[in-house]
Formats: sequence, C-alpha cells, structure tokens
Amino acid sequence: MEDNSGYRRVFTVGSVYRTAQWAIGANRMMRVFANQHVRCTASDIVVDIGCGTGEMRSHLNPARYIGIEPNASYVDKSAASIGPSDEVVSAGVEDDGLRSRLPDQVDLVLMVGVLHHLDDDVACKAMQLAADLVRPGGRFVSIDPVLVDGQRRISHNLVKRDRGRNVRNAEQLRSVIAPSFPHVNITLRGDLLRLPYDHAIVEAFI
Repeated sequence: MEDNSGYRRVFTVGSVYRTAQWAIGANRMMRVFANQHVRCTASDIVVDIGCGTGEMRSHLNPARYIGIEPNASYVDKSAASIGPSDEVVSAGVEDDGLRSRLPDQVDLVLMVGVLHHLDDDVACKAMQLAADLVRPGGRFVSIDPVLVDGQRRISHNLVKRDRGRNVRNAEQLRSVIAPSFPHVNITLRGDLLRLPYDHAIVEAFI
C-alpha cells in the first residue's frame, strides 16, 4: 500500500522523485549499499524489482540489468540511467505475463526501497517471483526503512510518514521473506542518509 495523498502526490512524478532523493543523500546510500552489500560483478544478470527511475543502475556494473517498474513516469525517466543492453519492463509484480518477459534465471534480484510499499500479500508474491528468478547460488538483496527498538525520534517520525504504509521491524520483514528464501540475513544501519534514518538491509539465499 502506498499513500500518495496530499503533498506526497508530487513524488509520483519521476523528476520530482529523483530530485528529492538527491536532496536527502540517496545517491550515497545507493553507492554504499551497492559496494558493501550488493557486490555485483561484471558477469551478473540483475533484476531490480520496483526500479523507480533507474538510479541504482549507475552503481552497478552487471552484464545485463532488467528493471521492473509499474509507474509510467518513472519508466520514462529511467531511460537516462540504464545502458544500451538494459531494459525496464513496465509492469507490477502481480501483472499477468510478467514472468515470461524476464530471464529464466539471474544472479541477483534487488528491491531498493520497495517492500515497505507492499502489503504482506503482495510482498510475498514479490518474494516468490524473486525466488523463482534466482539461480542456485544467487542472491536476493533489499533495503528498506525499518522500525527498531529505541529508535531516534526523528528517524521514527520520518519512517512513519513515508509514502510506503507497510514499514516493518526486522522480524516482520523476515516473516515475508523467509517463506521464499530460507536463509535470511538482516543488517540494520542508521548512517546512510543525510537525515537520521534507519534502514534494514536483507541478503537472502535459497
């Protein structure tokens, strides 16, 4: 579920969303996330579920990148971020025929700031898709805002006001991932944005 009411509506426009992300330091966040947690190699095939405007692509060096994004404005904006051998599929995880438009198996499936926009049912479907895509030895990696015990007040308030209405704590996050990926590692970080903000980074394996 996503709340696009009131002032939040402007963030559905690709150019506005990209500018807002730049302002809070999301570019650095993605760089650190890519280097320390994703660890993409030049031979990897990557599927990025909910790729937004394609910003994550500039922090990776894969053999092939396929984004999945339901917001048409974001898809249009992503053309400036992806390479000539890449593509962005305009679809949501629940769309019929999506699986047939994707590779048989990939090395990495990413979800960058996506799971907290999905209720448990849709999140589980997204995880089933990810598990179906990942080859033996491949990985699922995600990053999302998280609720933590003793959370800083500013971080808690920002997380609760996010457009995504399904921000979870670490165990709730694990509960939607573990049915599809039995091996789940969760790292909590509060140092990735210019603002006080807590993230959960998931690395999961079949």
